[in-house]
Amino acid sequence: MVLDNGQVSNLQDMNRIDNCVVGCVNEESSSNKPLRPCDILGHSACLSCTRVESLESRIQAIESELRGLRLMLLDSKTESNNTHCFLLRIPPEIISEIFELCLSIYDAEGIEFPKTASGSMSSLPLKLSAVCHQWRNIACSTPRLWSTLCIESTRPYISPSIIGLAAEWLERSGQLPLSITINIGSKRTSDSGRNVVGYMMTTSEPAVSNADDGFETLAEVVNRYSHRWQHLQLKIPACYFSRFRGNAGPQSILRTIVLRPSSAYTNAPPFELNHSLPMIQSFTVRDVPFRLTPDQWSLLSVLDLHGFQLDELFSILQQTPSLKRCKLKEIPFLAINQPAAPPDIITNHGIRELDVAASTSAHQLLSSISLPSLDHFAWTACPILPTGSIISMLNRSSCTLTSLTLSGSRASDAVFPLLRAIPSLQRLWINFHAFYSPSRLVADDPFFQLLAATAIAGKDAISVFLPQLRSLRMTMPDDSSWWNHVPEIFGSLSSNGNVSPRRPLQSLRIDGIREHIPPRFVEHDRLTLLVPFLEANFGIQYIDEDGRDLVKEFIGHHNLMKSNTA
Repeated sequence: MVLDNGQVSNLQDMNRIDNCVVGCVNEESSSNKPLRPCDILGHSACLSCTRVESLESRIQAIESELRGLRLMLLDSKTESNNTHCFLLRIPPEIISEIFELCLSIYDAEGIEFPKTASGSMSSLPLKLSAVCHQWRNIACSTPRLWSTLCIESTRPYISPSIIGLAAEWLERSGQLPLSITINIGSKRTSDSGRNVVGYMMTTSEPAVSNADDGFETLAEVVNRYSHRWQHLQLKIPACYFSRFRGNAGPQSILRTIVLRPSSAYTNAPPFELNHSLPMIQSFTVRDVPFRLTPDQWSLLSVLDLHGFQLDELFSILQQTPSLKRCKLKEIPFLAINQPAAPPDIITNHGIRELDVAASTSAHQLLSSISLPSLDHFAWTACPILPTGSIISMLNRSSCTLTSLTLSGSRASDAVFPLLRAIPSLQRLWINFHAFYSPSRLVADDPFFQLLAATAIAGKDAISVFLPQLRSLRMTMPDDSSWWNHVPEIFGSLSSNGNVSPRRPLQSLRIDGIREHIPPRFVEHDRLTLLVPFLEANFGIQYIDEDGRDLVKEFIGHHNLMKSNTA
């Protein structure tokens, strides 16, 4: 019988070996050494039993020597690497700095959470730690590598190994501010489709029961470091938000909170914070009850609410003097027993940007607020554009609005009174598919016709339509007649003492949509008229549904610009 790499070559021989050892253990012997068949029969050791015992002893000795040789080989390889690999001769502090620079590729923009590139950013610390012993020691002692924790899974529970790894991960972060993202029980955001802490696979983990789904234990681990939370993003079942409230302590450094439920839950307890004075600057919440004190709102500058009551919003606006950007979505009607509006108009002097997507309570909201510092206003998804309510709110606020975005509504001609009421407007984006539906297409586009007719100020400059407009972006079908008024909407390039000042429009972008009409090509003569404006650095774009700039392609195809690089 020949054994190759420890494998028995024949099933019959395997059974013969098993028959010699299985069931032959002396229970009274402390050594638990298998008895030889000769011992069971009370005979002295025969030649074959002696040979088996001798071979087993030799195998054990060889295996022990082999383990020692393998350890010696590892030590020799390490010594060889230290001798020949120049990377390992770099001082550890330099390697640590290089590791930190690797993270800068994936730095987040603004106050948003760190972005990932194909799921690689969060797994970077683990990959660096797996190269060699020296790199592992350096990586584990570089806190910045571990200051961003991401736990993600489509399963509705958190395995014990993930919780243990999360605790070790946070412990390695030293005293640095933490960015924590927990996304459990919802669709994966990573392309790799893995259950992750730093995108670590745990697909082999056994399922846990609903009574022990891991959220309580994970919350205890994460709450231990709440004094170092800087960004907290939770997408978990709604019933568990109240567990991640931090531990009571001094003023925290928490700046950003994002709460989105991965599953609905009726009567979920509200999200609260144990810290009395967090420094929250950005707060995003979707259909999650919350309870924060006025002190906790005091530094808030960015607010994004989805699914809330108007009375909650009115209360927040009164408690947020530092609020700059406010985004509101899905505002339900007030309850019948609540007043249609607060007793007094709610005035917030800080808000500069207001983005509203409301399908029901437009009038209730707009008739109750005054925003003197408002600079940008966006309105989306209301079936009918509430022109009168918007104008009343702007007049009440006495603000100087310079940017306006309108989309999703059936605008018809209601947009014209609104635009005439905002002469300070500099940037306009209109995304009304219904405004340019095939049933409304006419020989001459009324909006662009009006822009062209008022491009040059007359004697009465006040009567000019959108006199301060600098940038225009619109969504419209390929076959609309806006081309007929370009470049007339820009006025004249020359502006001297004999020519009235033109509207300062410098940028036009059209996003084309195809609605049962084949795309329309631009005449060569019309393109020729655009060349002087393009050479004067005017921005004129026509972006089709495939993302191509057709103006650039047409100009390049006809070779109309000397410096064209299309």
